[in-house]
Amino acid sequence: MNNGLKATIIAYRNYKDVGVRFANGVEVLHRRYDSFKKGAIACPGVGSYQPKTSQKESRLGEEKTMSNGMIAKIVGYSNCKNIDVEFEDGTVRKGCQYNDFQKGWLNPTPRSVNGAFAHIDRIGESFKMSNGMMASIIVYRTSTDIDVRFEDGTIVEHVRYDDVKKGVCKYSKGTSNDIAACCFGTAEDTFSDATIYHLENRRIIKLDPAVINGAEWDEVHIATYVTSPSVLYEIARKSKNCECILGIDDSEYIDMVNKSIIKNISVEGANFFAITPDDIKNLIVTDNFALHALKNGVVCHSKMYLLRKGDYRITLVGSFNLTEKGLGIRGGQYEDGFLSTSPDVYDMYMQRFLSIKKDTIDYIPDKCKKLWENEQRTPLPSEMSDIKLDYIGDNAESLSVTTTQLKNMKADADPDSQTAAKIINEITDKAKSSVRHIKSLPELQVIKPKLNLRVDKYVDTSHLGDRMQLHYSKETNALYSSDAANDATAERFNAPLSNEELKVELQKLMSLTSWYRHMAANPSQELESTVWEILLHAFQAPFMSQVRKAYKNIYQNSSDSSLGKIPNFLLINGPGNTGKSILINIINCLLQNGMYDIPEWHDYRQDPYLLEHQMTENNLYPVIVDEVKKEFLRKGKIRGCGEEWIKAYSNSLGVEARPYMLAATNEHIELPTYIQSRLTYISMNDVFKCHGNLEPDDAEWLDSFKAGLDNRLFKAFCDEMLKRIASGEVYRKQYNTEFYSDYVGAARDIFIRWFEETGLGAPEVFPLQPRDDYAYRGRRAWRNTFRDTTVRSAFLPVSDTELQINKEKLTDKQYNTKSITLFNLLNNRLIIEHDEGGYCVVDRKKFFDWIGLEDPWIQKTEVNEDLSSKADESEPVKTPKQPNFFKRLFRIA
Repeated sequence: MNNGLKATIIAYRNYKDVGVRFANGVEVLHRRYDSFKKGAIACPGVGSYQPKTSQKESRLGEEKTMSNGMIAKIVGYSNCKNIDVEFEDGTVRKGCQYNDFQKGWLNPTPRSVNGAFAHIDRIGESFKMSNGMMASIIVYRTSTDIDVRFEDGTIVEHVRYDDVKKGVCKYSKGTSNDIAACCFGTAEDTFSDATIYHLENRRIIKLDPAVINGAEWDEVHIATYVTSPSVLYEIARKSKNCECILGIDDSEYIDMVNKSIIKNISVEGANFFAITPDDIKNLIVTDNFALHALKNGVVCHSKMYLLRKGDYRITLVGSFNLTEKGLGIRGGQYEDGFLSTSPDVYDMYMQRFLSIKKDTIDYIPDKCKKLWENEQRTPLPSEMSDIKLDYIGDNAESLSVTTTQLKNMKADADPDSQTAAKIINEITDKAKSSVRHIKSLPELQVIKPKLNLRVDKYVDTSHLGDRMQLHYSKETNALYSSDAANDATAERFNAPLSNEELKVELQKLMSLTSWYRHMAANPSQELESTVWEILLHAFQAPFMSQVRKAYKNIYQNSSDSSLGKIPNFLLINGPGNTGKSILINIINCLLQNGMYDIPEWHDYRQDPYLLEHQMTENNLYPVIVDEVKKEFLRKGKIRGCGEEWIKAYSNSLGVEARPYMLAATNEHIELPTYIQSRLTYISMNDVFKCHGNLEPDDAEWLDSFKAGLDNRLFKAFCDEMLKRIASGEVYRKQYNTEFYSDYVGAARDIFIRWFEETGLGAPEVFPLQPRDDYAYRGRRAWRNTFRDTTVRSAFLPVSDTELQINKEKLTDKQYNTKSITLFNLLNNRLIIEHDEGGYCVVDRKKFFDWIGLEDPWIQKTEVNEDLSSKADESEPVKTPKQPNFFKRLFRIA
């Protein structure tokens, strides 16, 4: 250079932006290439080059609050266009402009932190260059750093947006858009914290989820093995046209589509359509959103995303499913793939997508679409058999079953399998080989009456009466006695009460809880508290979807499955003659003036579609069921009941408006751990002193009490809850504690305030904390188990934070019939790892806090050595050494 020092180019972005290193080790960045050729690049501190020391000294150390609220400090200053800034979190950002610092525009990471898609609205813009060629923007980081592709495929990187708009972007013929051997990067690339390899730019980027679910695309084509409904809905809402080939969804509501003929007969698509939001139904009906299910026997594990906006195209292929975790909306797993903006790659994968699509059928039955289009409703239970019949006929070529499968189904003890075998016998031809095929549609029409009875035996339920209609309107933030969106005459339901009116209604409830205490053979305050807790759940039942929505607003990383753990079921359990049926009938009077006869479980099981239909409609009046049997919670997935159905239904709720279920049962219920979190369990164990019928005086009081009930208090409660919805206080952070969450905390607060405002004061028996008796039962069981020194060796502290529980040791001696029950009773928030074999690992501190005992291994390190000879000293003094990893993995002693 002119200063006598030799300089070497160490970075070349374009001719306006090169970096050099001088012989003395000093590096200078962001200089022009022609200045380098002329030797006109100065080295700081050498020769005549001196920065403007006065300006540098005055600006070094300068602090300013940025627009994001963070304090930033200048720690390096070359010139006004090249400064280094340190943020309060310790992050240092180099190469910033002083003007941006003054205006508070700087962030710890550049706008391109989420990949090359910070300005998706500008990606795809095309301009004519001075050489006559068209150039399209393919990557936009900042206004001074974008990449463009010329019409011959040549890519020019790191140019200014204003240069492109003016058509003065210099064309330099480089490597064309050849993707061969680019999928895995070079030896210098690292995949440690990256997710996507950009083919054309030949570098790794972190994919911004907004590229898929945050942009408005003209067309979106997706093939995915697993999908979260909420993510899929968001894409459908923002795209002009969207179609998706489904595998299963991670809420487990959509089973492996068409995995067997039984799944085809059950037509899961009709059930899925029933629970989708109304705006998504409209998109499906208008063909703006299409769902495709794989034909029987076809498996697709592909994950591809084809996105088009105008002439701009993106192809994404990789390991990531269409879920919140897969797209990085919520962290927790590594994903890898490649991204291409090449039209040729897009066209190639579009052919692949279409070839897969040939092996699919429409997931949503046509009759479901027509009912919604013409009548704005989903099918009634009585209409399902016709929908199934047409669906089977339309897709007959894809349905088949082997004689061996049919034989196994007939031999299965499960009544549902036997019923399915009878159906298959009717709708399939006799096998000439080992495979039975579906009959033609005319043949199916002939056997329709017989099929009708077997597929969907319709039961007249008119004797049950009609549940009250209760619909929420987001536009007016009000409840109506009919769907206000489709009924101009809908009456507003919520209405306030004066303090005097509130006082009268509250005194009625206080007299009710006192009557229960009077009726008990062993009177206790706990029984009165139990009745109050059940009333709180009943009053807040129509607002549980709002609780889930508020919870998601507070905890932004909440997934659909985590929202599914906000219970949408209340199970009231206890022996007979404890007043459960009386209480749920009183609740019905309080909520809708007793105009609805509470159905019993056998009424629902006569029509297996009825319960599922009610639980998936928009009517928010709670579904109340009496005399529930054990099959409601039996293993497996049965229509409208079963452990898997409860889990799948809960996970599919999201923030959609769906009714709450109150159920009462006399039967002893065992709840697996994953069901406990989806269901609130309250026991009523205080048996009445009378056997059978009530005493005349007690019966007379009850009849008189019920005659004086109406739903005025419930209307006033709804009015209060709607105010909380408007102010965002349906759910608060303080309702969430370490071991439980108070999902009816809003109802609890409202009643306490009412007691204060009316001068009554909250009764001593009013519950101030949530009740979940299954959790309390579990705490007692595990406390007693740990106190039992004969099984103490089953507990092993493997680290300062983890406690390992040996399930096999708990099955010895008196625990041989209790191990399953014990682990069903274990609080789910304690579990770190729970395998199907012999071990369960829990959080050590939380476990002992939960059971209310001190950690003996910590305690032993603090006691005097003189105490170590006492009888109880068989417990370990020191924390045992953690077993070798492989010994733990393979359970080697």
